[in-house]
Amino acid sequence: GIFSALMLIGVNYIYTKNIWYAVVFHFIWNFFQGPILGYPVSGIAINSQFIQDLQGPDWLTGGAFGYEASVFVILLNAAVFLFLYKQYSTKFRVSNLPKF
Repeated sequence: GIFSALMLIGVNYIYTKNIWYAVVFHFIWNFFQGPILGYPVSGIAINSQFIQDLQGPDWLTGGAFGYEASVFVILLNAAVFLFLYKQYSTKFRVSNLPKF
């Protein structure tokens, strides 16, 4: 889950060179996940307006780490990463990226 979020934030930084996207994205994600929706944030329970009791296998619910470690969020991050990569690669030409 953390790796997929880093890929999402990283593709934005590589093309825009704007660190504020990462800061704001991380803050908003944690704010809505914890205090608003009531999910644990990185394994830490936070007081919330709602109380979530996810039950099921860890790969679906994220287990003790929280919903951000679930397969759904990983797939969502991967989809947004691919979308941003496609959008940025046509809009920006980055000449100093390593060639693989």
